[in-house]
Amino acid sequence: MKTSATSAAAKRQLRNAKKLLRQKKAAPTPQARSLDELTPVHRRACGIDVGSAENYAAIPAEGLAPNEPAVRVFGVFSGDQNALVEWLQRKEISTVAMEATGHYWMTLYDKLEAAGIEVYLVDPHAVRAVPGRKSDWLDCQWLQKLHTYGLLRRAFRPDAPIRRLRTLTRQRTELVLCGVAHQEHMGKALVSMNVQLGLAVSDLVGETGLRII
Repeated sequence: MKTSATSAAAKRQLRNAKKLLRQKKAAPTPQARSLDELTPVHRRACGIDVGSAENYAAIPAEGLAPNEPAVRVFGVFSGDQNALVEWLQRKEISTVAMEATGHYWMTLYDKLEAAGIEVYLVDPHAVRAVPGRKSDWLDCQWLQKLHTYGLLRRAFRPDAPIRRLRTLTRQRTELVLCGVAHQEHMGKALVSMNVQLGLAVSDLVGETGLRII
């Protein structure tokens, strides 16, 4: 009985395997498509590779004069960033994609946003997972191409009023933490001088404690 049951189970497995193989053969194989076959989503898109000393910007080659480069390099000072924004405005760029590299992107992001240019802030790790990136010069072109076809995921960044409130809140938190550390240092310094003020008052930084100090 056990042998016949095992044989029947083996036959069922064999039939299922053959059926699965026939289904795989009948299913159409998806064909890989190149980026050039996709429909552009952002036709006037720019890709910016943000660095600590230089910013590489790539724009579409359409509409450029003969021998005019589609990639330009700008510095990181305020005047250089203003020149970059003005160049993008002259070229009628409507949206920009750039990586969130350290803190270098923040001032440029604010200038682009103030100029009315839509900014896509993307995760650099997600972009680097795509092959074909070799240098800063090619990085900005790769960003521009991916952004043109809508293949970049935009990172969340709150509006300007929320950003200002967040900065103030973080700064206040840091100041409070620093104040606590300084209070501890002050208490240790008093004890090291054998000034046992902590035995006389409950709070060194209270009104009585500060008056005595």
